[in-house]
Amino acid sequence: MLYSISMSNTSRRQEYAAQTRAALMKEARRLFTLHGFQATSLDQIAGEARLTKGAIYHHFSNKTEIYAAIFEQQCVELTRLVSNASAEESDVWKRVLAQCEAFFDFSRLTALPLVPLHEVIGVLGWTRWREIEEKNTLAIVRDSVEALIAADMLKTNNAGLVSSVIHATLTDAAITAGRSGNSDKVRAEAIEVVTQMIGGLLVK
Repeated sequence: MLYSISMSNTSRRQEYAAQTRAALMKEARRLFTLHGFQATSLDQIAGEARLTKGAIYHHFSNKTEIYAAIFEQQCVELTRLVSNASAEESDVWKRVLAQCEAFFDFSRLTALPLVPLHEVIGVLGWTRWREIEEKNTLAIVRDSVEALIAADMLKTNNAGLVSSVIHATLTDAAITAGRSGNSDKVRAEAIEVVTQMIGGLLVK
């Protein structure tokens, strides 16, 4: 009986902790998107989330760690969208193109605020940013490139290099689109560049 009560209390504490973390990240994500990293304080986040700063420090050691968690959450959402967009496409080449298009459609399809990519690398540093990307969108790109290689459709077997170049092109274009007043034009141009770039590596 005592064991059952103890387990129940532990479960409630874990549920409360998860709810607190979710509320914290929701408000932090909104504030970071609206005001940027530098202009958003822990006091603002705590106030908007109706939490104490002590509650924030229970989950995160500092503001940068909150930002990193939000960016990783954002990457997971993007990866899910990109993966779903190409899940039913049996043609490898068409799957790659569908993934590129989904990459740019993310900002238009999600109802959630998005921290800007051009700020992320400056806040987290290249190494931390790369680690998060490698587990998410870069992993999807690499899987597709490896599928092209397995199907003997590429002139090169260097999946790592090709994946990095494609991912870098998509990321840079997404940053440009975010800063541009004509994101549709940038999107179309970026997809065309990636298409031609990979197309040049295809075995004719």
